[in-house]
Amino acid sequence: MHLRLLALSVMSGALFATHPKTDSVKVVNGNAILGEISGLSRGILTFKTDSLGTLSVKWEDVRGVSSQYTFEITLVDGDIVFDALRTDPESTDLLISRGGVEQKVPLRQVVTLVPIETRIWKRFNGAVSLGYSYLKSNTTTQFTTDADLRYVTRKRLVDLSFSGVFVEQQTLTPTRRFVAQLSWREDLKERYFALLFGQYSRNDELQLARRALVGPALGRDLVKTNRTIFSVYGGAAFSRERYYSEEPRSNAEGLFGTQYQFFRLNSPKVDVTAYVNVWPNLVTWGRIRMDSNISSRFELYKDLFFSLSAFDNYDNGTPGQIGAATNDNGVVLSIGYSFNR
Repeated sequence: MHLRLLALSVMSGALFATHPKTDSVKVVNGNAILGEISGLSRGILTFKTDSLGTLSVKWEDVRGVSSQYTFEITLVDGDIVFDALRTDPESTDLLISRGGVEQKVPLRQVVTLVPIETRIWKRFNGAVSLGYSYLKSNTTTQFTTDADLRYVTRKRLVDLSFSGVFVEQQTLTPTRRFVAQLSWREDLKERYFALLFGQYSRNDELQLARRALVGPALGRDLVKTNRTIFSVYGGAAFSRERYYSEEPRSNAEGLFGTQYQFFRLNSPKVDVTAYVNVWPNLVTWGRIRMDSNISSRFELYKDLFFSLSAFDNYDNGTPGQIGAATNDNGVVLSIGYSFNR
C-alpha cells in the first residue's frame, strides 16, 4: 500500500511539479516582474506570477529574461542550445554558452524557449471544431468536423488529426469525405526533420471507398520565426486503395509537399496554415494525386474560435465512369475550441 502511494506521489510530481517563481522578465517600460517562465512560442512569452496570474507578453516588448533553470533555446538559424537564461545588462542580448564559449545573441533571434521541467500534461495541445448547415429547398443537411491532438516535446511532434464532411440529401445517396492521419516528426540538426506518417481516407465524390497509406519523409524548415514557419518535404508511401467500381489495388507513391504557417498568439489569436501535397504514382506512370488545404482560425473569446477553411483534392486515376470526378473541393465554416495553444 505504501509503495503504491509513493508511486502515485512520484507520478503526481512529474505531472504537476513546478519550480519556484524566481524567474525575472524585464519589459519595455523598464519594469522587472518576478514569476515563472512557462515558455516562448510563436512570439508570445508565457509568464506565471503570484499576484497577476498568467501573463502573455509579446516577445518584441521583452528587454531581458533571467532564470537559473535550464531551457531549450531555439534560435532563428535553427541552432538549439540548452542553458539558463541570462541577459547582458548593457545590450539586452541573451548570453548563451556554445562550445564552452559565452556568446551574445539578440533577443529577436530567439524563436522558442522550453523549460526542461515542463509538466507532462502541458505537452499536449489540441482543437476541435464543428459546423452544421441545412437547406430546406432541397432538404440538404451538411455536418463538418475537424479535430487534432498533438504531443510536443523538445524534438518531437506527434499529431493525430481527423477532418470530415458528411452530406445528407433526401433524394440522393449520402456522401462522405474524411481523412484520419497520424504523424510522427523528429527534429534534426539545422532545421531538418524526419517524418513518419499514416493516413486513412474516404471520398465518395471521387468514388474512393477507402485508401490507407504509410510512409517516411525528410524535410526542412526553410523559414522559422516567431510568426511564420515555411517547410518543404519529400518522401514515399505505400498505399492500398479501393474504388467503388474496382477491385482493391496496391500502389507505391512519391511525396513532394510544402507547408506555410502564420500565427499571432496575442489576443485576438490568429492561426493560418496552408499546405500542398503532390503524390506521383510510382506504379502507374502518369497518375498524380494532389491534396491542398488552407485553414484559418480567429479567436472569438479566450480559447473559442471561428474557423474558415478551403480544400481541393485532385486525382487523375479515378474510375472513368459516369458520375466520377477528378476534383473535389469546398469551403467549410465552423466554430471550435482549443486548449494549450
